[in-house]
Amino acid sequence: VILDFEATCDKHRKIYPQEIIEWPAMIVDTTTNAILTEKVFHFYIRPTHHPQLTPFCQSLTGISQHLMDTVGAQNSIESVLQQWNEWCLENNLLPSSDGTPNACIVTCGDWDLKTMWRYQHRLMLKTKSNH
Repeated sequence: VILDFEATCDKHRKIYPQEIIEWPAMIVDTTTNAILTEKVFHFYIRPTHHPQLTPFCQSLTGISQHLMDTVGAQNSIESVLQQWNEWCLENNLLPSSDGTPNACIVTCGDWDLKTMWRYQHRLMLKTKSNH
């Protein structure tokens, strides 16, 4: 599974809190090296803390404010996480009952999972506990 998050950002200042605004993933058959185009996972998510994307963020990610206000507004990080879990289950990506992996996630560097996902998850838990 190839995964590549996009998140809120700015050129000369740190956005706090930073949030995932695009969650794309695709499955690659490692036997044939074919991308399984019929099984692509892709959602836009309008950020809740900073719903207006900076011009830098729009330029860097290619995600327009209009896209966030229309398509992204239909999704929350919680709803996309639920969709992700269902997609992983439907595509047999979870480990077998004996713990044997059926898939691995590939990213460009460690930012997506080590940094951004951990941060987003903590933010979700914090937001949930405040309600």
